[in-house]
Formats: sequence, structure tokens, C-alpha cells
Amino acid sequence: MFSDITKKCEFEAYKLGLNPDEFWNMIPRDFFIWQKAKLEILKMKLNFDKNLTGLICSTIANFAAFKKSKKYKIEDFVGKERKIQTEQEMLNQVKKINAMYGGVVKSNGSR
Repeated sequence: MFSDITKKCEFEAYKLGLNPDEFWNMIPRDFFIWQKAKLEILKMKLNFDKNLTGLICSTIANFAAFKKSKKYKIEDFVGKERKIQTEQEMLNQVKKINAMYGGVVKSNGSR
């Protein structure tokens, strides 16, 4: 079992750019700190790349000769990050939709 875990960690380290000598010279605590930092850097780079792509697309769209009516923003091409709703927020949304369509909520909570 221990060898399976070390193989998985070594493979993960290799995927993230760490060579085997560097991996085996680390204690587990150092490895997991390094891994967390490396993953955070990769997330930041991905976010930067998405924004750069959106900037390029919006620049091209804003200078296109065929359409001058709208000024495009980076968010028009990248999209917004979705917020995860809590159960209470979902329930409130369902209640609003139910009320919009004339639904009635019975006292026991069923519809």
C-alpha cells in the first residue's frame, strides 16, 4: 500500500515538472506544500491565459469594420465563473419560479 501511494505521488510530481531526484529528496510535508503551490500557480496561469485570449478577441471584435454598434469586453468572450448555490438559495429560486407561474405551496411544503 505504501509503495502504491509513493508511486502515485511520484507520478503526480513528474506530471507537475519535478524530476525523480528532486522528489526523493523531499519529505512528504515538503512535497505536499510544493504540490499545492504548483497547482495554485497553474490555476493562476490558466486564468491569465483565459483573460489574454478574451482581450485579444475583444480587441479584434472592437476593431472589426463590419460591426461598430457594441463595445466588447473581455468577459464577453471568456465568460463568468459560475457561483455554486447553497441549498437555501436553490430553494428560494424554486419558490420565485413557482410564484411566477401561479403555483401554490401547501402547508406541508409539497407543491
